[in-house]
Amino acid sequence: MKEFGLAILFSTLAVHVASLTIPYSDLSLQYTGRVLFGPKCAQFDWSGVEIAWSVSGTDAVSVELGASNNTFNVFIDDKLTMILNGTETMESFAIAQLDASQPHNIKITKRTEALFGPVCFASVTLQGPSPAIHPTTNKKTHLKIEYIGDSITCGYGILGKTVDCPFTRDTEDYYETFGAIIARKMNAAFTVAAWSGKGVCRNYGTPNITSPDTMVDLYPRTLGSVDFSSQNAWNYSKFVPDTIIIKLGANDYSTQPNPPDDLFISSFVNFVLKVRQNYVRLNPKQLFVFPCGPTARGPNNILCTNVKKVVQILTSDYQINAFYADIMDILDFPQDFGCGYHPSVTGHQKIATKMLSEFFL
Repeated sequence: MKEFGLAILFSTLAVHVASLTIPYSDLSLQYTGRVLFGPKCAQFDWSGVEIAWSVSGTDAVSVELGASNNTFNVFIDDKLTMILNGTETMESFAIAQLDASQPHNIKITKRTEALFGPVCFASVTLQGPSPAIHPTTNKKTHLKIEYIGDSITCGYGILGKTVDCPFTRDTEDYYETFGAIIARKMNAAFTVAAWSGKGVCRNYGTPNITSPDTMVDLYPRTLGSVDFSSQNAWNYSKFVPDTIIIKLGANDYSTQPNPPDDLFISSFVNFVLKVRQNYVRLNPKQLFVFPCGPTARGPNNILCTNVKKVVQILTSDYQINAFYADIMDILDFPQDFGCGYHPSVTGHQKIATKMLSEFFL
């Protein structure tokens, strides 16, 4: 009789410890950003990609992913609870201990940029008395924003304490950037295609006035760090933005030799026309915004003068809704600067505040 009672007890305990593994393709997992769904996992590498879901009846959550050297923020019910440091191999990472009596929203955001390589996100595993997964209850508005840019858009060095600090994955966090702040303030969906050191026709530090693998070349890729192919071609119909914010050109003019002005202007105009062509039938009223600064300074700055000319050509010759955003000379030294004189968290907050007031609020 005693043995029978113990069997019932252990059986009862077993019922209350269940495990549920959800594959990357489950519709309850909501992705933000450019993602390539393959036979084994969801792959992505651009900055700011998010995966969000909700759970109930769950007291522990883990994810299986191979992350190269990328890092991620983990949010539970809108609170940052951990920073996940990825590895080269596929591993299971415990990301949450929860109160199973309550529902919870979970979100993972990619802190690092595409130069750290692609992520392979395979599954989510839930454990608890009655684990279940649902689409997140945090819904976005209908506003959609696309960001195209370089290191400032990525958040390069944003967490650095001085301008002399070396860049590492630990000093980068897209979530703190002006683009992410704007998206959160507007509760907007967004995508990012940005890479540090990339330009319109010339990348940082290259010996010639043109370079291979500029941002213009990388933009059509679903995975920025993987060569372009039919399998890696981004399907623009998956995300049709209302506003496109393009911050490029700093690397073209960062070191000598600078590209000739007419080459930079014509290359930039042609790139925008290609971007516009991807969406013109799907959203003919798109707004294009071109910030210049804050590392470009002074009223006679060549880069910002030429960006203004690009905007003028787009509006006058092609009737595109294009606007120049002046973000020069709005940061204070040293508190608004991180590694390599890139904007710090407070610097990005100032950029976001100015752009929100001029274009969104």
